[in-house]
Amino acid sequence: MKIIILAGGSGTRLWPLSREQKPKQLIPLFEGKSLLQETVDRVRPLAPVSDIYLIVSNDFQVSEVHAQLPNIPEENILQEPMAKNTAAAICYGAATLATRGHSRETMAVLSADHIIKNPEALLTALREAEQFIQSNNNRLVIIGIAPTYAETGYGYIERGEEIVPNVHNVTAFHEKPSKEIAEQYIQGGQHLWNAGIFIWNVSNILERLHLHSPLHKSITDAVLNNDDMTAAYDAVPNIAIDRAVVEKDKNLVVIPIDLGWRDIGHWRALKEHLQEGSRDNIIIGPHAGVNTKNCLIINKGDRLIATVGLEGFVVVDTGDVLLVCPEDQAQELRPLIDDLKNGKSFKHLL
Repeated sequence: MKIIILAGGSGTRLWPLSREQKPKQLIPLFEGKSLLQETVDRVRPLAPVSDIYLIVSNDFQVSEVHAQLPNIPEENILQEPMAKNTAAAICYGAATLATRGHSRETMAVLSADHIIKNPEALLTALREAEQFIQSNNNRLVIIGIAPTYAETGYGYIERGEEIVPNVHNVTAFHEKPSKEIAEQYIQGGQHLWNAGIFIWNVSNILERLHLHSPLHKSITDAVLNNDDMTAAYDAVPNIAIDRAVVEKDKNLVVIPIDLGWRDIGHWRALKEHLQEGSRDNIIIGPHAGVNTKNCLIINKGDRLIATVGLEGFVVVDTGDVLLVCPEDQAQELRPLIDDLKNGKSFKHLL
């Protein structure tokens, strides 16, 4: 099995700790290792480093990946000319595998910024998927996460009939639901979180991309012919693989699994992961507080953070930026980031 790890995201929803030059997947958030390093460690029982490919989106990320993962072959670090979402990145990875003689092999696609508390379950699911694809190579497999609560920030997969043990047809996809509908999904037991983990045959995913999103063939052709990748990327839409292929294809199946999975996509998600079900303060770095409750406070600067009467807030000091926001608005950083991008004074802080 070949492993494609998508490692080029900008991680803006964890700004200011995560920056364009050093996004969240490259930051050692836990136990001294970055999320990318943990992702590679997780799949090493399945694949040697020669079969692991990383897709990044700028020069700094390339050098940082080399520093963090010196055993990954240089030719397996694929740099996109620009970020054009996951469909483009996966097309680039699959086309590269095809040019290197691996078109008949199975490839798994994972994100570099996820937390998985049960890595053995992931390995089991990936092996099951590979075995299924070997006898059904026209199928696309997605891993569905057994939901543990009514999350409104994730997409859901509705599973249908079980066609072989633990492999189900997919009935429908549902984008981020309301709280009420998410609770109905939990009670019904047929809906799974979409974690963006995919397994498929290399040549099959290229065929499906060209069928459902023909403009992506420009990337395949550029890789095969060693042509200009910038022009190829200019020609494709900015679209996720889910919208480009997965939600359209009739050959999709899902393998449900409990991974202890979490997407650390925003500050509230990170806080909830660190709290592990409690409502305790999470304090990293110098802090003094009175009547401070249920807060995430990260201090990477030299000065003390002092709080009084604060509840349910995220406070992050990186030395050059101080972020203060209520946790229920922590997913709303995008307008702020856009304002900073459009201005001149603080663009260098992104």
